[in-house]
Amino acid sequence: MKVGDEFRTNYSSLIPGGVTVMVEHVYGMIYEYDKVKNPKLYIKAALKNPSVLKAWVKPNSSFK
Repeated sequence: MKVGDEFRTNYSSLIPGGVTVMVEHVYGMIYEYDKVKNPKLYIKAALKNPSVLKAWVKPNSSFK
């Protein structure tokens, strides 16, 4: 499920460019966050949430 811009909390996530990060929750849903500028930090923060099972950069996703 792609997360819409209206649900994003970081202003830089509204600016074009970046990579797409996939976040899988323990209840089975996978969320797709596009325009991520710092994927390493984004994934580290996501994994602090106890409901997040895993997070990764979507293959073939690159900075533009």
